[in-house]
Amino acid sequence: MRISVNVSAAEFSHRDMTRFIAGILDETGTNPQWLTLELTETLIAEPSVRMQQTLRTLRDLGVGLSIDDFGVGYSSLRYLETLPVTEIKIDRSFVQGMQESATKRIIVETVVKIGKELGADVVAEGIETEAERAMLCSIGCPFGQGYLFSRPLPPEAFLELVGNSQPVGTIANQPSSSGPSEISADTPPAGPRGASRA
Repeated sequence: MRISVNVSAAEFSHRDMTRFIAGILDETGTNPQWLTLELTETLIAEPSVRMQQTLRTLRDLGVGLSIDDFGVGYSSLRYLETLPVTEIKIDRSFVQGMQESATKRIIVETVVKIGKELGADVVAEGIETEAERAMLCSIGCPFGQGYLFSRPLPPEAFLELVGNSQPVGTIANQPSSSGPSEISADTPPAGPRGASRA
């Protein structure tokens, strides 16, 4: 299981994020590898030296760092060079309509290849159809999230899901959406499962 938390520029400026995150990990006994911070556009638009140092310190703690909605807004290939990113989330606008747009498919495929070369996880956002899942699988995208896997769940349903005794990564032999769902060519989607956000 992996927990993703969205972090804004305001939170970075008003908190000592390193101390704050380290305190939470220490208090809860959580494995830092289970936690990924999603970096918002406003946070990475003009990364300061202090912010880059903070991100590197968080990586040293073992916390993952994700660029959300990659490919739109302020997101840039430059960030893959300057920030210690462990995950790239492809914006849903590229995922939806891939079957009709060769350009979108090429963009997604290129980001998947870049992620693999950099050793970063790649997550496709906004998967809503089996055709989208199958195409992502065919181009080698390992993870996805979206309404195909599950609508957002209330806390009680989420706790029931993660308390399930089945192996992490499979829910009733289906892709898990307790974190990003693994995309499998031979595993068809089922009904709502997990706490994925489209």
